[in-house]
Amino acid sequence: MGLVLVHGIIESYGRNISVEIEPEKGTVFTIYLPTIKMSEVRSHYEPEELPFGAECVLFVNDEDPIARMGSQILERLGYSVATRTSSIEALELFHARPEDFDLVITDMTMPNMTGERLAMELMEIRPDIPVIMCSGYSKKYQMGPPLQSE
Repeated sequence: MGLVLVHGIIESYGRNISVEIEPEKGTVFTIYLPTIKMSEVRSHYEPEELPFGAECVLFVNDEDPIARMGSQILERLGYSVATRTSSIEALELFHARPEDFDLVITDMTMPNMTGERLAMELMEIRPDIPVIMCSGYSKKYQMGPPLQSE
């Protein structure tokens, strides 16, 4: 996980991270996590059956490893996936073949064109296209409420 993602998760729970840097020695990150009561911990996990699909997804993320991972996960679930690491290239592909896609999944923070702007451009071409926007961190879109702690 990137530091921005970790920071966003920790901050969303009202906790924090401290950083100590010693030149030529290294960096220490101390992460303060919330505590939970043992009654809140599940004692037995039962995996659920994963849903499979056959639709075509346009997956957009400027980080190549994340783009590849997202594509692999979706393909294992039966989806056809077109992956782009540039929001500009994703828009060009969608513009050329708008009816080929059933869903777009895009990162929020990307160079040249944000995921939010990309979604607006895609919906100008095809208003009915569902778009899922994801982000490791954004001041605009905060995560859920903090956990209850002891």
